[in-house]
Amino acid sequence: EATKAVEAVNTPEDVNAALAYIRDTEHALTSEKEAKAMLKKRMADLGIVYNKEAKEYVWKDKAD
Repeated sequence: EATKAVEAVNTPEDVNAALAYIRDTEHALTSEKEAKAMLKKRMADLGIVYNKEAKEYVWKDKAD
């Protein structure tokens, strides 16, 4: 199920929904870490990063 949440990420706004789903889902053993790793890779593939100053996810080219 976490895979579907990660695959649904297409914009920076989608990241928070995926993180909430991962956080709120009961996990077996290391599945939460695996889901977060999948999300991190998906974000990298799409060019989404976390802007610490704005405290939000943004497109990499707008992070500067």
